[in-house]
Amino acid sequence: YGLLQWFKCDKFTWCNKPKCTNSNCSSNQLTNPSPQNMETQGPGIPNDYERSIGKANRVELYTCNYCSTIVRFPRYNNPAYLLQHSSTGRCGEFANAFGLLCRAIGFDVRYVFDFTDHVWTEVYSVSLKRFIHLDSCERALDSPLMYEQGWGKQLSLILSVSRYGIVDSTSRYTRRLEEVIINRQNTININEFDIVNQVNQLDNDLQNTYLSSKSLHESIDITPDDYYEALIDRNEGFNRLRNKLDKYLNYDNINNRKYQLVRELEGMTFLSTNESDLKIEELRGRISGDTEWKISRGENGK
Repeated sequence: YGLLQWFKCDKFTWCNKPKCTNSNCSSNQLTNPSPQNMETQGPGIPNDYERSIGKANRVELYTCNYCSTIVRFPRYNNPAYLLQHSSTGRCGEFANAFGLLCRAIGFDVRYVFDFTDHVWTEVYSVSLKRFIHLDSCERALDSPLMYEQGWGKQLSLILSVSRYGIVDSTSRYTRRLEEVIINRQNTININEFDIVNQVNQLDNDLQNTYLSSKSLHESIDITPDDYYEALIDRNEGFNRLRNKLDKYLNYDNINNRKYQLVRELEGMTFLSTNESDLKIEELRGRISGDTEWKISRGENGK
């Protein structure tokens, strides 16, 4: 939770609209410049630098209402660039950058894509033997029902993507699965049979690609002493632990982890939820973004 708190409060900032880049503009003299100072002009084309270094595949253009300066907001996808040079964005930038930090300290990370337009992160907990939900935009830890219960989203399909596979994890994030399935048929326009087949095919492709790229057949034993050494020796001890964690994901461990996941998701299929069982984070509306933007998306809470 400490990493999540630091990332949200000290490292990364949310960007509704970019600030004016003209240092002489009077809007920059304001203590809290309003996003309304910037007028949306639509999409632009990434330049060579934005595309090659920042991995931006789109750019948003804005005009300052004070000085008419045109401001570019590239939607960078390179997490290393985001951490070193940008440290701002929306949910995509948050998930990319935070996911890289989690990978850097040895966590098995999944990028979670919600088809109703949101992304976040999951990391595998060795002690809990399951993936846990982490939303760095919202400073939320293991609060998977926040989108449906707190934000009031009408979910359709949620996919979790790792280095070695992909899974339909929708049942972790809803307690109204039958309604969600009906909603996905109406919004995504693809039947359940095709979704299952396509997800299974992608899962097999990702796993085969991952395993073929690494030598993962050696037996790796991770003990509490490995974690203790990592805390004592932040350099060599930490690197040894990270290498062990990476090599630990051999064929058998990947399949065991996937088997545990299937059992977990199946167990959630018919669960119901009382409001008294929910965490504070699962009861509130969205905290990232300005109020007008949240209301327009139907995510300001019930």
